[in-house]
Amino acid sequence: WRARRGPAMSAKEPSARGRRTQERLDVLVAWADRNPVPGTILRIARELLAVDVRDRIFGMAGQSFLALIPLLIITSTWISDSDGESLALVVNQRLGLTGITAETVMLLFTRAEVSAEVATTSGLSLALLFFSVNSYTRTLRRSMDGPWGLPKMGWQGQLTGLLGVILLIGMQSTLAVIATAWESSSAGTVLLEGLVRTMVASVFWLGIGRALTHGRIPVAHLWPGALIGGIGTTAIAIWTVTVLPGIFVRDAARYGVIGVALALVSWLLAISGLAVLVGVAGAQVARAAGWISQRPGPLVQPLLEQPEEP
Repeated sequence: WRARRGPAMSAKEPSARGRRTQERLDVLVAWADRNPVPGTILRIARELLAVDVRDRIFGMAGQSFLALIPLLIITSTWISDSDGESLALVVNQRLGLTGITAETVMLLFTRAEVSAEVATTSGLSLALLFFSVNSYTRTLRRSMDGPWGLPKMGWQGQLTGLLGVILLIGMQSTLAVIATAWESSSAGTVLLEGLVRTMVASVFWLGIGRALTHGRIPVAHLWPGALIGGIGTTAIAIWTVTVLPGIFVRDAARYGVIGVALALVSWLLAISGLAVLVGVAGAQVARAAGWISQRPGPLVQPLLEQPEEP
């Protein structure tokens, strides 16, 4: 059978059309590598592929659900003594949720009367929360240290990483206060609000990046990633008030409290994706600007270049 196919059919050679397509793509990739803006965008895409961005985002979102949501509930309880009810009210007000959906959100963030069994379980839950926060902090640090090529830190890096998590929570709380206090429907006011939110978020992302890298990256090199984080945070805020309420209503009607949790995970996926993008894009922009040296290896080779077969 192999003899009947002939030598041209037996060899694994690309067709003429495939070779032309490959040549055109190689020319496009080479041109992008020689130009700052498209080259930087290409390197950001390569880095995201290198860190397996999908698994990184989903893993970080799961860890943040186990770490950030309980921390937000505990923080709101300490501040208002309302046992999580104030946080549920903020979520309902921010998303414009009413009726059964609002009641389901209230049920998720509040708890029943305290008993001896509940107190024992709460102690175990706090221990699990400690490990969840520690794991989430470590993942968040790696999402920033890896793109910058920084060596791993010990417990000191974990402490500053925890500061980065606190700043991340503080950013979301501050932006929520701004959103609820800034009530206007005029186009000019909405534009001004978006600008203010972007500036505030950028400042927070600057502090988050500084904390997660344990102060090893100068502030002057972190501002491009912080600006990307501020713009991305504003984009997520727009998505939060336009698309996310529908997800809450639909999932709450289908699955109850579990549906609300799934809707929260959708929001956490967006936040986690932005955190990964801030680290990768910030480092690549710094390399393009010449602030740090280009990383050697496959990331600076043509994207579609394949190793030669032996």
